[in-house]
Amino acid sequence: MRLARGARALANASATRARDRRARATRAATTARPNARATNEPTNEPRAAGRANARAAERHARKMRDEIDDDTDRARACRGTCARCGREHAMARTAEAEAAARDVAERIRASGRMDYDATVADARFDAKYLETAEGGKMIGALVGRRKTTGERVTLKAFSGQLFGEWRVEGWAPPVGELTHDTAYYKSEHGKIKALSERIAKAEMEERMTRAEVREATAARDDEAKALAAEAKRAKEARRRARADGASDAIVETLDEESRASKRAMSTLKKARDAAVAPKLEILARLRARIDDMKSERKALSRALQDKIWEGYKLPSLGGQVRPLRDVFHPPVAALPCGCADCAAPKLLAWAHTLGITPTSIAEIWIGASRPRDFRVRGVAYGACRDKCVPIMGHMLCPEPPDARSVDATTPCRHR
Repeated sequence: MRLARGARALANASATRARDRRARATRAATTARPNARATNEPTNEPRAAGRANARAAERHARKMRDEIDDDTDRARACRGTCARCGREHAMARTAEAEAAARDVAERIRASGRMDYDATVADARFDAKYLETAEGGKMIGALVGRRKTTGERVTLKAFSGQLFGEWRVEGWAPPVGELTHDTAYYKSEHGKIKALSERIAKAEMEERMTRAEVREATAARDDEAKALAAEAKRAKEARRRARADGASDAIVETLDEESRASKRAMSTLKKARDAAVAPKLEILARLRARIDDMKSERKALSRALQDKIWEGYKLPSLGGQVRPLRDVFHPPVAALPCGCADCAAPKLLAWAHTLGITPTSIAEIWIGASRPRDFRVRGVAYGACRDKCVPIMGHMLCPEPPDARSVDATTPCRHR
Protein backbone atom coordinates (compact mmCIF):
# COMPACT_ATOMS: atom_id res chain seq x y z
CA MET A 1 0.00 0.00 0.00
CA ARG A 2 2.91 2.31 0.77
CA LEU A 3 4.16 2.04 -2.83
CA ALA A 4 0.83 3.25 -4.20
CA ARG A 5 0.76 6.48 -2.19
CA GLY A 6 2.32 8.48 -5.00
CA ALA A 7 -0.18 7.14 -7.54
CA ARG A 8 -3.08 7.77 -5.16
CA ALA A 9 -1.80 11.30 -4.62
CA LEU A 10 -1.95 11.88 -8.37
CA ALA A 11 -5.53 10.62 -8.45
CA ASN A 12 -6.44 12.97 -5.58
CA ALA A 13 -4.70 15.81 -7.37
CA SER A 14 -6.78 15.06 -10.48
CA ALA A 15 -9.97 15.36 -8.41
CA THR A 16 -8.72 18.61 -6.88
CA ARG A 17 -8.01 20.01 -10.33
CA ALA A 18 -11.51 19.01 -11.41
CA ARG A 19 -13.01 20.90 -8.46
CA ASP A 20 -10.87 23.91 -9.32
CA ARG A 21 -12.09 23.80 -12.93
CA ARG A 22 -15.68 23.65 -11.70
CA ALA A 23 -15.11 26.65 -9.42
CA ARG A 24 -13.54 28.63 -12.28
CA ALA A 25 -16.44 27.76 -14.59
CA THR A 26 -18.92 28.90 -11.93
CA ARG A 27 -17.07 32.18 -11.41
CA ALA A 28 -16.93 32.77 -15.16
CA ALA A 29 -20.66 32.12 -15.48
CA THR A 30 -21.40 34.48 -12.57
CA THR A 31 -19.24 37.22 -14.08
CA ALA A 32 -20.95 36.87 -17.45
CA ARG A 33 -24.50 36.86 -16.03
CA PRO A 34 -25.28 40.64 -16.31
CA ASN A 35 -24.31 40.69 -20.00
CA ALA A 36 -26.26 37.49 -20.61
CA ARG A 37 -29.38 39.02 -19.10
CA ALA A 38 -28.97 42.15 -21.20
CA THR A 39 -28.95 40.01 -24.36
CA ASN A 40 -31.61 37.56 -23.12
CA GLU A 41 -29.13 34.64 -23.36
CA PRO A 42 -29.32 31.71 -20.92
CA THR A 43 -26.90 31.94 -18.00
CA ASN A 44 -26.83 28.31 -16.81
CA GLU A 45 -25.05 26.66 -19.78
CA PRO A 46 -21.44 27.53 -18.79
CA ARG A 47 -22.04 26.41 -15.23
CA ALA A 48 -23.79 23.20 -16.34
CA ALA A 49 -20.95 22.35 -18.73
CA GLY A 50 -18.39 23.07 -16.03
CA ARG A 51 -20.22 20.85 -13.53
CA ALA A 52 -20.55 18.03 -16.08
CA ASN A 53 -16.85 18.15 -16.92
CA ALA A 54 -15.90 18.25 -13.27
CA ARG A 55 -18.13 15.28 -12.46
CA ALA A 56 -16.62 13.29 -15.33
CA ALA A 57 -13.10 14.10 -14.13
CA GLU A 58 -13.98 13.09 -10.58
CA ARG A 59 -15.48 9.80 -11.78
CA HIS A 60 -12.32 9.07 -13.74
CA ALA A 61 -10.15 9.91 -10.72
CA ARG A 62 -12.25 7.65 -8.48
CA LYS A 63 -12.00 4.81 -11.00
CA MET A 64 -8.23 5.21 -11.19
CA ARG A 65 -7.95 5.27 -7.38
CA ASP A 66 -10.01 2.07 -7.15
CA GLU A 67 -7.82 0.35 -9.75
CA ILE A 68 -4.65 1.53 -8.03
CA ASP A 69 -5.90 0.18 -4.70
CA ASP A 70 -6.82 -3.12 -6.35
CA ASP A 71 -3.40 -3.36 -7.98
CA THR A 72 -1.69 -3.06 -4.59
CA ASP A 73 -2.94 -6.58 -3.84
CA ARG A 74 0.37 -8.39 -4.16
CA ALA A 75 -1.28 -11.80 -4.45
CA ARG A 76 -3.18 -10.81 -7.61
CA ALA A 77 -0.75 -8.34 -9.21
CA CYS A 78 -0.56 -10.53 -12.31
CA ARG A 79 -3.90 -12.22 -12.99
CA GLY A 80 -6.57 -13.14 -15.52
CA THR A 81 -9.31 -15.63 -16.37
CA CYS A 82 -8.38 -18.45 -18.71
CA ALA A 83 -10.64 -18.86 -21.74
CA ARG A 84 -9.82 -22.57 -21.87
CA CYS A 85 -10.49 -23.71 -18.29
CA GLY A 86 -12.67 -20.78 -17.16
CA ARG A 87 -10.73 -20.23 -13.93
CA GLU A 88 -8.85 -17.17 -12.71
CA HIS A 89 -5.11 -17.66 -12.34
CA ALA A 90 -2.74 -15.28 -10.57
CA MET A 91 0.94 -14.80 -9.83
CA ALA A 92 2.00 -12.81 -6.79
CA ARG A 93 4.27 -9.80 -6.69
CA THR A 94 6.54 -11.09 -3.97
CA ALA A 95 9.03 -9.01 -2.02
CA GLU A 96 11.76 -10.98 -3.80
CA ALA A 97 10.50 -10.04 -7.26
CA GLU A 98 9.97 -6.43 -6.26
CA ALA A 99 13.50 -6.26 -4.86
CA ALA A 100 14.77 -7.68 -8.16
CA ALA A 101 12.88 -5.01 -10.15
CA ARG A 102 14.23 -2.25 -7.92
CA ASP A 103 17.72 -3.66 -8.30
CA VAL A 104 17.34 -3.35 -12.09
CA ALA A 105 16.20 0.25 -11.65
CA GLU A 106 19.19 0.99 -9.41
CA ARG A 107 21.64 -0.55 -11.89
CA ILE A 108 20.17 1.63 -14.63
CA ARG A 109 20.57 4.69 -12.40
CA ALA A 110 24.13 3.80 -11.38
CA SER A 111 25.33 2.96 -14.91
CA GLY A 112 23.35 5.69 -16.67
CA ARG A 113 22.39 3.08 -19.28
CA MET A 114 19.47 0.84 -20.07
CA ASP A 115 21.81 -1.57 -21.87
CA TYR A 116 24.15 -2.05 -18.91
CA ASP A 117 24.61 -5.75 -19.83
CA ALA A 118 26.19 -4.82 -23.17
CA THR A 119 29.99 -4.66 -23.48
CA VAL A 120 29.78 -1.47 -25.55
CA ALA A 121 27.27 1.22 -24.61
CA ASP A 122 24.73 2.27 -27.21
CA ALA A 123 23.91 5.99 -27.05
CA ARG A 124 20.31 5.25 -28.03
CA PHE A 125 19.74 3.65 -24.62
CA ASP A 126 21.15 6.40 -22.44
CA ALA A 127 19.17 6.59 -19.18
CA LYS A 128 18.84 10.36 -19.53
CA TYR A 129 16.02 9.80 -22.01
CA LEU A 130 13.95 8.29 -19.20
CA GLU A 131 13.72 11.76 -17.67
CA THR A 132 12.07 13.39 -20.67
CA ALA A 133 8.34 14.15 -20.61
CA GLU A 134 7.43 10.92 -22.44
CA GLY A 135 10.51 8.93 -21.41
CA GLY A 136 9.20 7.10 -18.34
CA LYS A 137 9.00 3.34 -18.76
CA MET A 138 7.44 0.32 -17.08
CA ILE A 139 9.97 -2.42 -16.38
CA GLY A 140 9.47 -5.83 -14.86
CA ALA A 141 11.46 -8.57 -13.18
CA LEU A 142 10.60 -12.27 -13.08
CA VAL A 143 12.01 -14.63 -10.48
CA GLY A 144 12.04 -18.33 -11.26
CA ARG A 145 13.93 -21.62 -11.26
CA ARG A 146 15.54 -23.49 -14.11
CA LYS A 147 13.65 -26.70 -14.72
CA THR A 148 16.83 -28.68 -15.31
CA THR A 149 18.98 -27.51 -12.38
CA GLY A 150 16.69 -25.71 -9.95
CA GLU A 151 18.96 -22.66 -10.20
CA ARG A 152 17.33 -19.37 -9.20
CA VAL A 153 17.07 -17.03 -12.20
CA THR A 154 15.99 -13.43 -12.60
CA LEU A 155 14.81 -12.04 -15.95
CA LYS A 156 14.01 -8.43 -16.85
CA ALA A 157 11.83 -6.77 -19.47
CA PHE A 158 10.64 -3.35 -20.54
CA SER A 159 7.18 -2.57 -21.80
CA GLY A 160 6.75 -2.03 -25.55
CA GLN A 161 9.78 -0.65 -27.36
CA LEU A 162 12.76 1.02 -25.75
CA PHE A 163 13.28 4.33 -27.53
CA GLY A 164 12.16 2.81 -30.82
CA GLU A 165 13.88 -0.57 -30.48
CA TRP A 166 12.43 -3.96 -29.62
CA ARG A 167 15.64 -5.80 -28.81
CA VAL A 168 18.20 -4.70 -26.23
CA GLU A 169 20.89 -7.01 -24.91
CA GLY A 170 19.98 -8.55 -21.57
CA TRP A 171 16.27 -7.73 -21.82
CA ALA A 172 13.36 -9.96 -22.80
CA PRO A 173 12.71 -10.01 -26.57
CA PRO A 174 9.32 -9.16 -28.05
CA VAL A 175 6.63 -11.83 -28.02
CA GLY A 176 5.58 -11.12 -31.60
CA GLU A 177 7.87 -12.42 -34.31
CA LEU A 178 6.99 -9.77 -36.89
CA THR A 179 8.49 -6.48 -35.69
CA HIS A 180 9.48 -3.33 -37.54
CA ASP A 181 13.02 -4.59 -38.14
CA THR A 182 12.02 -7.79 -39.98
CA ALA A 183 12.28 -8.04 -43.76
CA TYR A 184 8.59 -8.80 -44.33
CA TYR A 185 7.45 -5.90 -42.17
CA LYS A 186 9.83 -3.51 -43.92
CA SER A 187 8.59 -4.66 -47.33
CA GLU A 188 4.88 -4.36 -46.51
CA HIS A 189 5.29 -1.14 -44.56
CA GLY A 190 7.26 0.26 -47.48
CA LYS A 191 4.31 -0.45 -49.78
CA ILE A 192 1.93 1.28 -47.37
CA LYS A 193 4.26 4.26 -47.02
CA ALA A 194 4.64 4.56 -50.80
CA LEU A 195 0.86 4.51 -51.19
CA SER A 196 0.49 7.20 -48.53
CA GLU A 197 2.98 9.39 -50.42
CA ARG A 198 1.12 8.85 -53.69
CA ILE A 199 -2.19 9.65 -51.99
CA ALA A 200 -0.75 12.84 -50.52
CA LYS A 201 0.58 13.87 -53.95
CA ALA A 202 -2.77 13.15 -55.63
CA GLU A 203 -4.67 15.05 -52.95
CA MET A 204 -2.39 18.04 -53.42
CA GLU A 205 -3.05 17.89 -57.18
CA GLU A 206 -6.77 17.65 -56.42
CA ARG A 207 -6.66 20.77 -54.24
CA MET A 208 -4.74 22.71 -56.89
CA THR A 209 -7.19 21.66 -59.61
CA ARG A 210 -10.16 22.70 -57.48
CA ALA A 211 -8.51 26.09 -56.99
CA GLU A 212 -8.13 26.43 -60.77
CA VAL A 213 -11.82 25.59 -61.24
CA ARG A 214 -12.82 28.22 -58.68
CA GLU A 215 -10.60 30.79 -60.36
CA ALA A 216 -11.96 29.95 -63.83
CA THR A 217 -15.57 30.28 -62.72
CA ALA A 218 -15.09 33.38 -60.57
CA ALA A 219 -14.73 35.83 -63.53
CA ARG A 220 -17.73 34.39 -65.40
CA ASP A 221 -19.75 34.37 -62.19
CA ASP A 222 -19.14 38.13 -61.95
CA GLU A 223 -20.40 38.52 -65.51
CA ALA A 224 -23.43 36.39 -64.70
CA LYS A 225 -24.22 38.56 -61.68
CA ALA A 226 -24.01 41.68 -63.88
CA LEU A 227 -26.35 40.14 -66.47
CA ALA A 228 -28.77 39.08 -63.72
CA ALA A 229 -28.81 42.60 -62.33
CA GLU A 230 -29.43 44.05 -65.81
CA ALA A 231 -32.25 41.53 -66.38
CA LYS A 232 -33.85 42.59 -63.12
CA ARG A 233 -33.73 46.24 -64.13
CA ALA A 234 -35.21 45.40 -67.57
CA LYS A 235 -38.02 43.46 -65.94
CA GLU A 236 -38.87 46.43 -63.76
CA ALA A 237 -38.79 48.67 -66.86
CA ARG A 238 -41.25 46.37 -68.66
CA ARG A 239 -43.56 46.40 -65.65
CA ARG A 240 -43.56 50.19 -65.54
CA ALA A 241 -44.04 50.46 -69.33
CA ARG A 242 -47.11 48.23 -69.21
CA ALA A 243 -48.46 50.13 -66.23
CA ASP A 244 -47.98 53.42 -68.05
CA GLY A 245 -49.81 52.16 -71.17
CA ALA A 246 -46.76 52.01 -73.46
CA SER A 247 -47.34 51.01 -77.08
CA ASP A 248 -47.10 47.41 -78.22
CA ALA A 249 -43.92 48.24 -80.16
CA ILE A 250 -42.16 49.51 -77.04
CA VAL A 251 -43.30 46.50 -75.01
CA GLU A 252 -42.14 44.13 -77.78
CA THR A 253 -38.75 45.85 -77.84
CA LEU A 254 -38.42 45.42 -74.08
CA ASP A 255 -39.48 41.75 -74.35
CA GLU A 256 -36.84 41.14 -77.03
CA GLU A 257 -34.23 42.71 -74.79
CA SER A 258 -35.32 40.29 -72.06
CA ARG A 259 -35.01 37.32 -74.40
CA ALA A 260 -31.60 38.53 -75.54
CA SER A 261 -30.51 38.83 -71.91
CA LYS A 262 -31.62 35.25 -71.23
CA ARG A 263 -29.75 34.03 -74.30
CA ALA A 264 -26.65 35.85 -73.15
CA MET A 265 -26.95 34.28 -69.69
CA SER A 266 -27.35 30.81 -71.24
CA THR A 267 -24.37 31.39 -73.51
CA LEU A 268 -22.28 32.57 -70.55
CA LYS A 269 -23.16 29.48 -68.46
CA LYS A 270 -22.36 27.16 -71.37
CA ALA A 271 -19.03 28.90 -71.88
CA ARG A 272 -18.27 28.62 -68.16
CA ASP A 273 -19.18 24.94 -68.10
CA ALA A 274 -17.14 24.28 -71.23
CA ALA A 275 -14.14 26.06 -69.74
CA VAL A 276 -14.11 23.99 -66.54
CA ALA A 277 -15.31 20.67 -68.02
CA PRO A 278 -11.77 19.33 -68.64
CA LYS A 279 -10.79 20.26 -65.07
CA LEU A 280 -13.89 18.57 -63.67
CA GLU A 281 -13.01 15.40 -65.57
CA ILE A 282 -9.51 15.55 -64.10
CA LEU A 283 -11.02 15.98 -60.63
CA ALA A 284 -13.28 12.96 -61.12
CA ARG A 285 -10.34 10.81 -62.22
CA LEU A 286 -8.21 12.06 -59.33
CA ARG A 287 -10.91 11.32 -56.78
CA ALA A 288 -11.44 7.82 -58.18
CA ARG A 289 -7.70 7.14 -58.08
CA ILE A 290 -7.40 8.49 -54.53
CA ASP A 291 -10.30 6.33 -53.35
CA ASP A 292 -8.76 3.27 -55.01
CA MET A 293 -5.37 3.92 -53.41
CA LYS A 294 -6.95 4.45 -50.00
CA SER A 295 -8.83 1.17 -50.33
CA GLU A 296 -5.61 -0.59 -51.34
CA ARG A 297 -3.73 0.99 -48.42
CA LYS A 298 -6.46 -0.06 -45.99
CA ALA A 299 -6.32 -3.63 -47.27
CA LEU A 300 -2.52 -3.73 -47.00
CA SER A 301 -2.60 -2.27 -43.49
CA ARG A 302 -5.23 -4.76 -42.36
CA ALA A 303 -3.30 -7.67 -43.88
CA LEU A 304 -0.09 -6.52 -42.20
CA GLN A 305 -1.80 -6.13 -38.84
CA ASP A 306 -3.33 -9.60 -39.18
CA LYS A 307 0.11 -10.99 -40.02
CA ILE A 308 1.57 -9.24 -36.97
CA TRP A 309 -1.07 -10.76 -34.68
CA GLU A 310 -0.46 -14.19 -36.22
CA GLY A 311 3.13 -13.92 -35.00
CA TYR A 312 2.05 -13.73 -31.36
CA LYS A 313 2.10 -17.24 -29.86
CA LEU A 314 1.55 -17.20 -26.11
CA PRO A 315 2.75 -20.06 -23.87
CA SER A 316 1.06 -21.06 -20.64
CA LEU A 317 2.71 -22.32 -17.47
CA GLY A 318 1.43 -25.77 -18.44
CA GLY A 319 3.21 -25.60 -21.80
CA GLN A 320 0.17 -24.78 -23.92
CA VAL A 321 1.23 -22.50 -26.81
CA ARG A 322 -1.67 -20.83 -28.58
CA PRO A 323 -2.28 -17.81 -30.85
CA LEU A 324 -2.98 -14.51 -29.14
CA ARG A 325 -6.42 -14.18 -30.76
CA ASP A 326 -7.49 -17.54 -29.30
CA VAL A 327 -6.57 -16.77 -25.70
CA PHE A 328 -7.72 -13.15 -25.36
CA HIS A 329 -10.61 -13.32 -22.88
CA PRO A 330 -13.25 -12.12 -23.16
CA PRO A 331 -12.91 -12.07 -26.95
CA VAL A 332 -13.05 -8.76 -28.83
CA ALA A 333 -13.60 -7.81 -32.46
CA ALA A 334 -10.25 -5.99 -32.62
CA LEU A 335 -7.31 -6.65 -30.34
CA PRO A 336 -6.00 -3.55 -28.55
CA CYS A 337 -2.81 -2.06 -29.95
CA GLY A 338 0.20 -3.15 -27.91
CA CYS A 339 -1.42 -6.33 -26.62
CA ALA A 340 1.21 -8.79 -25.27
CA ASP A 341 3.92 -6.10 -25.51
CA CYS A 342 3.97 -5.24 -21.80
CA ALA A 343 6.71 -6.45 -19.46
CA ALA A 344 4.77 -9.30 -17.83
CA PRO A 345 3.81 -11.25 -21.00
CA LYS A 346 7.32 -10.74 -22.37
CA LEU A 347 8.79 -12.21 -19.19
CA LEU A 348 6.48 -15.22 -19.12
CA ALA A 349 7.11 -15.99 -22.80
CA TRP A 350 10.89 -15.68 -22.38
CA ALA A 351 10.84 -17.87 -19.28
CA HIS A 352 9.00 -20.55 -21.31
CA THR A 353 11.63 -20.36 -24.05
CA LEU A 354 14.51 -20.62 -21.56
CA GLY A 355 12.98 -23.49 -19.61
CA ILE A 356 12.40 -21.45 -16.46
CA THR A 357 9.50 -21.97 -14.08
CA PRO A 358 8.30 -18.53 -12.90
CA THR A 359 7.49 -18.01 -9.24
CA SER A 360 6.75 -14.26 -9.14
CA ILE A 361 6.73 -11.07 -11.19
CA ALA A 362 7.00 -7.39 -10.25
CA GLU A 363 6.53 -4.35 -12.49
CA ILE A 364 7.58 -0.83 -11.50
CA TRP A 365 7.68 2.56 -13.20
CA ILE A 366 11.08 4.16 -13.75
CA GLY A 367 12.01 7.58 -15.10
CA ALA A 368 9.77 10.62 -15.29
CA SER A 369 6.29 10.24 -13.81
CA ARG A 370 3.36 10.49 -16.21
CA PRO A 371 0.42 12.08 -14.35
CA ARG A 372 -2.09 11.68 -17.15
CA ASP A 373 -1.60 7.89 -16.99
CA PHE A 374 -1.29 7.84 -13.18
CA ARG A 375 2.23 6.46 -13.47
CA VAL A 376 4.60 7.46 -10.68
CA ARG A 377 8.34 6.89 -10.43
CA GLY A 378 9.20 3.92 -8.24
CA VAL A 379 5.63 2.68 -7.77
CA ALA A 380 4.81 -1.00 -8.34
CA TYR A 381 1.80 -1.74 -10.56
CA GLY A 382 -0.27 -4.78 -11.45
CA ALA A 383 -0.98 -6.10 -14.94
CA CYS A 384 -2.73 -3.48 -17.10
CA ARG A 385 -6.49 -3.96 -17.39
CA ASP A 386 -7.03 -3.69 -21.13
CA LYS A 387 -4.05 -5.55 -22.63
CA CYS A 388 -2.57 -7.92 -20.06
CA VAL A 389 -5.36 -9.17 -17.80
CA PRO A 390 -7.26 -10.64 -20.81
CA ILE A 391 -4.25 -12.84 -21.73
CA MET A 392 -2.76 -13.52 -18.29
CA GLY A 393 -5.41 -16.15 -17.57
CA HIS A 394 -3.97 -18.31 -20.36
CA MET A 395 -0.31 -17.54 -19.68
CA LEU A 396 -0.66 -18.41 -15.97
CA CYS A 397 -2.79 -21.53 -16.54
CA PRO A 398 -1.02 -24.70 -15.31
CA GLU A 399 -3.22 -27.09 -17.31
CA PRO A 400 -1.17 -29.37 -19.64
CA PRO A 401 -1.26 -28.93 -23.44
CA ASP A 402 -4.02 -30.34 -25.61
CA ALA A 403 -4.56 -30.80 -29.34
CA ARG A 404 -5.32 -27.09 -29.80
CA SER A 405 -1.81 -26.08 -28.81
CA VAL A 406 0.27 -24.58 -31.60
CA ASP A 407 3.16 -26.80 -30.54
CA ALA A 408 2.92 -28.78 -27.34
CA THR A 409 6.56 -29.79 -27.22
CA THR A 410 8.62 -27.04 -28.83
CA PRO A 411 9.04 -23.72 -27.01
CA CYS A 412 7.72 -20.71 -28.91
CA ARG A 413 10.41 -18.89 -30.83
CA HIS A 414 11.73 -15.55 -29.60
CA ARG A 415 14.68 -13.95 -31.30
